[in-house]
Amino acid sequence: MRLLPLILLLLTSCSWSITPHQIDQDVKDRLELYPESDYTIVILPDRKTVNKKFAEIYGQKNRYPAFYHRSANTIYISSGCRIKVISHEVIHAILEKIHPGLSSKFHHLTVRIVI
Repeated sequence: MRLLPLILLLLTSCSWSITPHQIDQDVKDRLELYPESDYTIVILPDRKTVNKKFAEIYGQKNRYPAFYHRSANTIYISSGCRIKVISHEVIHAILEKIHPGLSSKFHHLTVRIVI
Protein backbone atom coordinates (compact mmCIF):
# COMPACT_ATOMS: atom_id res chain seq x y z
CA MET A 1 0.00 0.00 0.00
CA ARG A 2 1.58 3.28 -1.16
CA LEU A 3 0.74 6.52 0.60
CA LEU A 4 2.41 8.84 -1.88
CA PRO A 5 2.12 9.11 -5.65
CA LEU A 6 4.83 7.16 -7.38
CA ILE A 7 7.06 9.10 -9.73
CA LEU A 8 7.62 6.37 -12.29
CA LEU A 9 9.87 7.96 -14.83
CA LEU A 10 11.96 11.10 -14.66
CA LEU A 11 13.66 11.72 -17.96
CA THR A 12 14.72 15.29 -17.33
CA SER A 13 15.20 17.51 -14.32
CA CYS A 14 12.22 19.54 -13.19
CA SER A 15 12.25 23.00 -11.68
CA TRP A 16 9.14 22.76 -9.50
CA SER A 17 9.40 24.41 -6.11
CA ILE A 18 7.15 21.84 -4.43
CA THR A 19 7.04 18.05 -4.40
CA PRO A 20 4.35 15.79 -5.88
CA HIS A 21 3.41 14.87 -2.30
CA GLN A 22 2.76 18.54 -1.51
CA ILE A 23 0.65 18.91 -4.65
CA ASP A 24 -1.31 15.77 -3.71
CA GLN A 25 -1.95 17.11 -0.20
CA ASP A 26 -2.94 20.56 -1.47
CA VAL A 27 -5.48 19.06 -3.88
CA LYS A 28 -6.92 16.82 -1.15
CA ASP A 29 -7.24 19.82 1.16
CA ARG A 30 -9.05 21.80 -1.55
CA LEU A 31 -11.42 18.90 -2.28
CA GLU A 32 -11.71 18.00 1.42
CA LEU A 33 -11.29 14.38 0.32
CA TYR A 34 -8.46 12.21 1.58
CA PRO A 35 -8.29 8.86 -0.19
CA GLU A 36 -5.09 6.83 -0.36
CA SER A 37 -2.93 8.12 -3.19
CA ASP A 38 -2.21 5.16 -5.41
CA TYR A 39 -1.79 6.80 -8.81
CA THR A 40 1.44 7.01 -10.76
CA ILE A 41 2.98 10.12 -12.28
CA VAL A 42 5.12 9.71 -15.38
CA ILE A 43 7.21 12.78 -16.17
CA LEU A 44 8.14 12.95 -19.83
CA PRO A 45 10.78 15.28 -21.29
CA ASP A 46 8.47 17.57 -23.26
CA ARG A 47 4.98 18.21 -24.56
CA LYS A 48 5.74 16.46 -27.85
CA THR A 49 6.48 13.23 -25.96
CA VAL A 50 3.26 13.64 -23.96
CA ASN A 51 1.36 14.03 -27.25
CA LYS A 52 2.99 10.87 -28.63
CA LYS A 53 2.03 8.92 -25.51
CA PHE A 54 -1.57 10.18 -25.73
CA ALA A 55 -1.78 9.13 -29.39
CA GLU A 56 -0.29 5.73 -28.52
CA ILE A 57 -2.94 5.14 -25.83
CA TYR A 58 -6.03 6.77 -27.37
CA GLY A 59 -5.26 6.76 -31.09
CA GLN A 60 -5.97 10.47 -31.44
CA LYS A 61 -4.20 13.82 -31.20
CA ASN A 62 -3.65 15.54 -27.89
CA ARG A 63 -3.43 19.30 -27.35
CA TYR A 64 -2.72 19.39 -23.62
CA PRO A 65 0.58 19.34 -21.68
CA ALA A 66 -0.64 16.48 -19.47
CA PHE A 67 -3.36 13.88 -19.17
CA TYR A 68 -4.75 11.29 -16.77
CA HIS A 69 -5.13 7.74 -18.10
CA ARG A 70 -7.98 6.23 -16.06
CA SER A 71 -7.51 2.53 -16.72
CA ALA A 72 -3.79 2.74 -15.91
CA ASN A 73 -4.40 5.19 -13.02
CA THR A 74 -1.48 7.19 -14.37
CA ILE A 75 -0.80 10.87 -14.93
CA TYR A 76 1.46 11.75 -17.85
CA ILE A 77 3.04 15.21 -17.72
CA SER A 78 5.80 17.08 -19.46
CA SER A 79 8.68 18.21 -17.30
CA GLY A 80 8.00 21.83 -18.13
CA CYS A 81 4.31 21.93 -17.28
CA ARG A 82 2.96 24.25 -14.61
CA ILE A 83 2.06 23.08 -11.11
CA LYS A 84 -1.55 24.08 -11.80
CA VAL A 85 -1.64 21.54 -14.65
CA ILE A 86 -0.31 18.79 -12.38
CA SER A 87 -2.93 19.69 -9.75
CA HIS A 88 -5.61 19.44 -12.44
CA GLU A 89 -4.53 15.89 -13.27
CA VAL A 90 -4.27 14.90 -9.59
CA ILE A 91 -7.91 15.93 -9.17
CA HIS A 92 -8.83 13.42 -11.90
CA ALA A 93 -6.95 10.66 -10.06
CA ILE A 94 -8.55 11.47 -6.71
CA LEU A 95 -12.08 11.69 -8.14
CA GLU A 96 -11.60 8.40 -9.95
CA LYS A 97 -10.46 6.78 -6.69
CA ILE A 98 -13.52 7.98 -4.78
CA HIS A 99 -16.16 7.67 -7.52
CA PRO A 100 -14.94 5.43 -10.35
CA GLY A 101 -16.50 6.05 -13.73
CA LEU A 102 -17.70 9.62 -13.26
CA SER A 103 -17.93 11.45 -16.56
CA SER A 104 -15.04 13.48 -17.86
CA LYS A 105 -17.38 16.47 -17.92
CA PHE A 106 -18.00 16.12 -14.16
CA HIS A 107 -14.25 15.85 -13.55
CA HIS A 108 -13.58 19.05 -15.51
CA LEU A 109 -16.39 20.98 -13.81
CA THR A 110 -14.89 19.98 -10.46
CA VAL A 111 -11.45 21.11 -11.58
CA ARG A 112 -12.84 24.54 -12.54
CA ILE A 113 -14.38 24.94 -9.10
CA VAL A 114 -11.35 23.70 -7.14
CA ILE A 115 -8.44 25.33 -8.97
